[in-house]
Amino acid sequence: MAAFIESHPDILQMLLAVPAEDVISCIESLNIKFSNVHIDQVPTSIISYIFDNDCYIINRVMTRLAILHYDCSLSDYFISQKPYTAILSLKNTPVNEYVQTDLVSFVENVLAGSTASDDVSAIIVMLESSVGNADLCEKIITYESFRLPEFCCESKIDSQTSEILNLWNLIVCQRKIISSFHNVTVYWSHFGLTSELLSFIISEKESLCSQSDLSADNKLIQDIISSDIDDNSFSYFIHRFSIESPDFPFWDLSESKLSIMIDCNYFPFTIDGYLKLKAKSKALSLEYILKNQHEFIKVIDSIEIDQPLFEKLICSSKANHAIKSVLLKHFSKEFLTTSIALSLVNSDFRFTNETFNIVWPLLNSESKKMFFLQHLDILNADDFERIFTELSFLYPDFSNRDSRHIVKLTKSPNDRQLASRLKETGYISNIEETEKDDYLRLRIRSIKRR
Repeated sequence: MAAFIESHPDILQMLLAVPAEDVISCIESLNIKFSNVHIDQVPTSIISYIFDNDCYIINRVMTRLAILHYDCSLSDYFISQKPYTAILSLKNTPVNEYVQTDLVSFVENVLAGSTASDDVSAIIVMLESSVGNADLCEKIITYESFRLPEFCCESKIDSQTSEILNLWNLIVCQRKIISSFHNVTVYWSHFGLTSELLSFIISEKESLCSQSDLSADNKLIQDIISSDIDDNSFSYFIHRFSIESPDFPFWDLSESKLSIMIDCNYFPFTIDGYLKLKAKSKALSLEYILKNQHEFIKVIDSIEIDQPLFEKLICSSKANHAIKSVLLKHFSKEFLTTSIALSLVNSDFRFTNETFNIVWPLLNSESKKMFFLQHLDILNADDFERIFTELSFLYPDFSNRDSRHIVKLTKSPNDRQLASRLKETGYISNIEETEKDDYLRLRIRSIKRR
């Protein structure tokens, strides 16, 4: 009989001719639990008995009817969107007490599959009453649409530490709390930088760092920086926060993270920093120099320059003119090789007369001709005499300045530039050119030697 009654939603309308007290007696004796029931025209006494005595299953249909029975002013939309908020508004009513004693059924049968977005205060009440039930907490957090302004249940941490940690992990993992360094700090101060909190920080980094107040506990920032955070997120934070601790073990960070810090000039150039980076990775110490070239030059006398470092700096496209010039002037005798010299010649390095003469002896004849013609503007008359002596097979009689005489050059662009520069330096007195000849006639100027 009970199954028949419970399976027919219109049963009460079918029994309208039966006295209300008999219907109530039947419901009571058979322990009826309605999952759906039509109550139009049904006597109020029967309806009140059903809801006052929990003669129904907590589901979406029956919970709506129960709420409306106790407060018919609530709209269907409000009840569907904020069912638990509606329940809490019905203080000291049987439906309120019934739901509180069977919150599991409410969550599984009312919230599940809904678009509920209860008031945050109502959700907190649900979570606080469910702290010991991790599965239920997860369902509440999953089914409800919300973002807590701050963590709930903090006062229960001492007595229910593991339960609160589980709850807070569920909240951060589902991003159901506002992103703020205040909230991050509250979690971290109790439980440290867990993998769940770190994941939250990484995914919410832009929101966290967009706030006007970027103040964060220095130790928290240290924990984030020294964690196994991915390099992109590490770079994002390191560009926005400075670690105010001289004892922080920067040099224990991974090479990729140290490279990021070097690139953003996180710490100034020091000899100690260079030595620590060199001990960890020569590649990092090179990056450190290239990012701080002006400062490196200031202390170059206090740093050991070896062949590999000399070569890497000289051949680096990132090394500026000043640092290469200093290295050439002070260390070329020890470390400059033909291959390094050629690399430098083939780069965009701006040679001076001094650096030209440092590199010149290491080049072969073919390279010397090219090098010479590319740097005519930095050479003087004495330089030309020396060069012509070495390249006499290319420029016969050019080095003889003991008497005035004529030498010849082709009319190629390179030779025209050479002739022009020789005249500018006074090496020759004039340039003669005729249309019928395919060469230039240069008159070498004689000099008096002491």
